[in-house]
Amino acid sequence: MKTSQQRECKSCRMVDIQADWSYHDNYDFETVTKEEFEERVSICLSCPSLLYKSTCAYSGEWVAYRAHFKSKSCPHPAKSKWL
Repeated sequence: MKTSQQRECKSCRMVDIQADWSYHDNYDFETVTKEEFEERVSICLSCPSLLYKSTCAYSGEWVAYRAHFKSKSCPHPAKSKWL
Protein backbone atom coordinates (compact mmCIF):
# COMPACT_ATOMS: atom_id res chain seq x y z
CA MET A 1 0.00 0.00 0.00
CA LYS A 2 1.28 3.41 -0.92
CA THR A 3 1.33 5.98 1.86
CA SER A 4 0.68 9.61 1.14
CA GLN A 5 3.36 12.10 2.05
CA GLN A 6 2.27 14.44 4.81
CA ARG A 7 2.65 18.13 4.18
CA GLU A 8 4.35 20.25 6.78
CA CYS A 9 2.19 22.87 8.45
CA LYS A 10 3.30 26.31 7.21
CA SER A 11 3.31 27.71 10.74
CA CYS A 12 5.50 24.87 12.00
CA ARG A 13 8.33 26.38 9.96
CA MET A 14 8.06 29.66 11.87
CA VAL A 15 10.45 29.72 14.80
CA ASP A 16 9.85 33.21 16.11
CA ILE A 17 6.78 35.15 15.06
CA GLN A 18 8.51 38.50 15.59
CA ALA A 19 11.38 37.53 13.31
CA ASP A 20 9.12 38.44 10.38
CA TRP A 21 9.95 42.13 10.93
CA SER A 22 12.91 41.54 8.60
CA TYR A 23 10.48 41.49 5.66
CA HIS A 24 8.99 44.84 6.62
CA ASP A 25 10.75 46.92 3.94
CA ASN A 26 9.57 44.61 1.16
CA TYR A 27 5.92 45.67 1.42
CA ASP A 28 4.46 48.21 -1.02
CA PHE A 29 1.69 49.26 1.38
CA GLU A 30 1.68 51.73 4.26
CA THR A 31 3.04 49.92 7.30
CA VAL A 32 3.13 50.48 11.05
CA THR A 33 6.21 51.29 13.10
CA LYS A 34 8.26 48.51 14.63
CA GLU A 35 6.83 49.38 18.06
CA GLU A 36 3.23 49.18 16.76
CA PHE A 37 4.04 45.90 15.03
CA GLU A 38 5.48 44.40 18.23
CA GLU A 39 2.46 45.58 20.25
CA ARG A 40 0.03 44.05 17.74
CA VAL A 41 1.90 40.74 17.70
CA SER A 42 2.05 40.72 21.50
CA ILE A 43 -1.71 41.16 21.66
CA CYS A 44 -2.21 38.34 19.17
CA LEU A 45 0.09 36.00 21.07
CA SER A 46 -2.12 36.36 24.14
CA CYS A 47 -5.39 35.92 22.21
CA PRO A 48 -7.24 32.61 22.67
CA SER A 49 -8.17 32.77 18.96
CA LEU A 50 -4.55 32.36 17.87
CA LEU A 51 -4.06 29.03 16.11
CA TYR A 52 -0.74 27.17 15.90
CA LYS A 53 0.99 30.09 17.65
CA SER A 54 0.93 32.00 14.37
CA THR A 55 -2.47 32.19 12.63
CA CYS A 56 -5.56 34.24 13.43
CA ALA A 57 -8.69 32.10 13.65
CA TYR A 58 -10.84 34.93 12.26
CA SER A 59 -8.78 36.16 9.30
CA GLY A 60 -6.86 32.98 8.55
CA GLU A 61 -3.72 35.08 8.11
CA TRP A 62 -0.39 34.86 9.86
CA VAL A 63 -0.54 37.54 12.52
CA ALA A 64 3.08 38.47 11.79
CA TYR A 65 1.99 39.36 8.25
CA ARG A 66 -1.28 41.11 9.05
CA ALA A 67 0.27 43.14 11.89
CA HIS A 68 2.52 45.02 9.45
CA PHE A 69 -0.21 46.94 7.64
CA LYS A 70 -1.88 50.17 8.81
CA SER A 71 -4.94 49.31 6.74
CA LYS A 72 -5.49 46.05 8.64
CA SER A 73 -7.18 45.73 12.00
CA CYS A 74 -7.75 42.91 14.45
CA PRO A 75 -10.66 40.90 12.98
CA HIS A 76 -12.03 39.73 16.34
CA PRO A 77 -15.84 39.76 15.94
CA ALA A 78 -16.52 41.34 19.34
CA LYS A 79 -14.08 44.23 18.95
CA SER A 80 -10.66 44.90 17.48
CA LYS A 81 -8.00 44.21 20.09
CA TRP A 82 -5.48 46.44 18.34
CA LEU A 83 -5.62 50.08 19.37
